[in-house]
Amino acid sequence: MFVSHEIIILGFFTASVFSCSPNNFDGNFITISFAGANNWRINIAGGIVQQNAQIITYNSGNQPAPNEIFMIPQQPTRGVFELLPYISFYQDYVIGMPSVNAGDTFKLQTRDDSNAQKFTFDCNTCNIQTNSQNWTPYHTSCQIKNIGFGFCMIGGDYFTNVNQTYCTTASNWDLWGRISPYITNSTTSSNITNSTTSSNITNSTTSSNISDSTTPPKTPASSISSISSHSNMEETPGVQLSPGELVGIVVGSCAVTALIALLVYWFFRRRQKYTMDVDRVNVQVHG
Repeated sequence: MFVSHEIIILGFFTASVFSCSPNNFDGNFITISFAGANNWRINIAGGIVQQNAQIITYNSGNQPAPNEIFMIPQQPTRGVFELLPYISFYQDYVIGMPSVNAGDTFKLQTRDDSNAQKFTFDCNTCNIQTNSQNWTPYHTSCQIKNIGFGFCMIGGDYFTNVNQTYCTTASNWDLWGRISPYITNSTTSSNITNSTTSSNITNSTTSSNISDSTTPPKTPASSISSISSHSNMEETPGVQLSPGELVGIVVGSCAVTALIALLVYWFFRRRQKYTMDVDRVNVQVHG
């Protein structure tokens, strides 16, 4: 009975140590350091992306080297991730495990969507900070487990290979992150720039606000033209005629004028003829 209690207590303690998993890493660059030794990071040996390049722990100083930075896209299964080297332009290599044996070294492999290239993260603390502009601890005291063979990563705070081992003896790792400057969305738009760009944006915005408050807004030429046309139409109301309608009116006016002239001519011709007939009759009567 006493042993059973110890097992229960041990199980509870284990569950409390690794109590969370990161939600996602989308839009973030990640570097992974040996827990408690921030400068000793998971590193692609030689800095060359190629098949079977070994994964090691290496000290590159206060800032991670390019071959110590990873993108960690989430897979269709929740909580399962790949480790893609940032320096792999085509994103066709990932960290994987080519062997089922404990003690073997993790290596770069051509990406083939196999479980040997996929990992879970079981951490003591998750989501401490996200979308940071600088390298900041995101998740701490994590075990990194390969779901293909069920082993976890082991490394050290010294120059050594990163191997797979039983999770009970595996290393703990801290995951540091910063937001990618190339990702824009509603959650990260305010944090996607570095301090210089952010300062420029702030200055630009402030300048724009000051300008708006002290000077009237500029109106585009097209808007001015539109406003001007609208004003003219209001000042001179009337019917606007098309060229065809104008030609029709002119032709019609000419026709009416010609008809009137013809009628006047006919009237005077009739009157003249009438006068001549009357005079002829008078001459005959008096003669």
